[in-house]
Amino acid sequence: MLESHKRKLPTKKQAKNMIIETFKQELKKNHIKGLIEGGEIISKTILDYINNGKSIDEIKNFCISILHSGDTINNNIEKKENK
Repeated sequence: MLESHKRKLPTKKQAKNMIIETFKQELKKNHIKGLIEGGEIISKTILDYINNGKSIDEIKNFCISILHSGDTINNNIEKKENK
């Protein structure tokens, strides 16, 4: 009778798949969280530039430099993945 009440444990393959899925879900959540936080930081930084009297050209150059640094990071990641 106690046998029927035992909880069935996942197989090794099922456990591995559960771990992988959990990892992927957490990775996605953290990535989205990072994007949101990054957006908030850049918005605040741009507002600080405006409030400190920076010109439109200075703000534009700052934004371009941020975009360029992101491109550099992405290019470095792609190079490492292609090795």
